[in-house]
Amino acid sequence: MELLEKAILNLNLTKYPYAEHVRHICEEEYLSSALIHLLTTLFDDEKSNDAAICISILCSLFNLMMRNNIIKLREDVIKLPYYMESQGTSIFETQNFNRQLSMANQDDEEEVKKLETYMENRQIKLDIEHSRTYIGYKLLWVIALFIEGKKFPSGSLSSFKWRCYIYDIVRFLTNDKFLSFFLDFDPFEFFHVLKKLFLEQEPYEYIRS
Repeated sequence: MELLEKAILNLNLTKYPYAEHVRHICEEEYLSSALIHLLTTLFDDEKSNDAAICISILCSLFNLMMRNNIIKLREDVIKLPYYMESQGTSIFETQNFNRQLSMANQDDEEEVKKLETYMENRQIKLDIEHSRTYIGYKLLWVIALFIEGKKFPSGSLSSFKWRCYIYDIVRFLTNDKFLSFFLDFDPFEFFHVLKKLFLEQEPYEYIRS
């Protein structure tokens, strides 16, 4: 599934007729990054006047998170960059490590230990990325990204889309259900994101108007 998510993030699926099937796979396998990518690139046409895209993205991620029963500590998510060091990004690199592990000379204990540690860290990384806790922080992160006028994984929102997104973000963050969850989940990070709406001039001026 790790390689599938990387593939989705690097493919142009705008003309793919079964994009909804891909979305279903992302939701079933908790591929949060791929899901955000699909929703922002496939269903958010800059020429479209559909103003409900952002709230759909946020609610989809929230529902994805709530269906997930794997709970990790905040500290586990913070340590994620450690487990990402020297992690293979292609199927060939991953297969190469597996082959090296199986062919390693038993007398070369240091090399065997190195390869075993690599595979162990890779599994820990995948477990964290598919947890409810990770998806919760990913949701807060993508909200902050949208407030700054950025798209995922790259690019910028048009002025019209940015205003639509800000409106949806305010609706989302002030909804009783979502507000209650995030105040319990991590109030510090929640308010860190929320203050961007009031301390950064453009969002604040738009909300005032």
